[in-house]
Amino acid sequence: MKIIGIDPGLSGAIAVLENNNVLNIFDIPVMSEGKKNKRQLNSALLVNLLKENIIKHISPKEFYPINTEGKSLGKAIEYYTQLLVYQPVDIACIGIGENGHLAFNDPGVADFNDQKSVKVVSLDQHCRKQQYDEGWFDSIEAVPKKALTLTIPTIMSAQHISCFVPDERKANAVRNTLEGDIVETCPASVLRNHPSVNLYLDPPSAKLLKYQ
Repeated sequence: MKIIGIDPGLSGAIAVLENNNVLNIFDIPVMSEGKKNKRQLNSALLVNLLKENIIKHISPKEFYPINTEGKSLGKAIEYYTQLLVYQPVDIACIGIGENGHLAFNDPGVADFNDQKSVKVVSLDQHCRKQQYDEGWFDSIEAVPKKALTLTIPTIMSAQHISCFVPDERKANAVRNTLEGDIVETCPASVLRNHPSVNLYLDPPSAKLLKYQ
């Protein structure tokens, strides 16, 4: 089985894996215009990667994004929640935020025993600053204060989790995830309770670990 993981942040890259082995890593080129620190996914490269590594091997029936267009927020959450009941998650491809968040489950809103599958959350200042620093928005004021997210139990319900965490700015979160207590103030620490997780680090993100 092949998996493509995409991280379009400051150190953006596309990783192609097969049977837990990294086959290749493609750097995402830096934007030629706008914020210079923002990496931009080349659409032609992505299409070719998808065709060669996924589409030619499988025939996906459907793609289900969380879509609020044309429907109320409540209806969108209800619809996606029902999809997750109908088709549980096989693989979750995720990352870890600078504050240890998983998806948009920041410290302060993360709930290891959440009864919801999808919910609206308030983003803390650290998370909003990360979105701005990565170039997603032109100003910190433009970063939304709320977001839709899969909850911690929904992510943890996946049969397997592949987690990609590059860059030195994530080093403290990586250390807290692997060596700190399993607590909601570091949401990613809950990954240690999952029976099947692969965590992919680079030397900068692993630099603070006691054992390397």
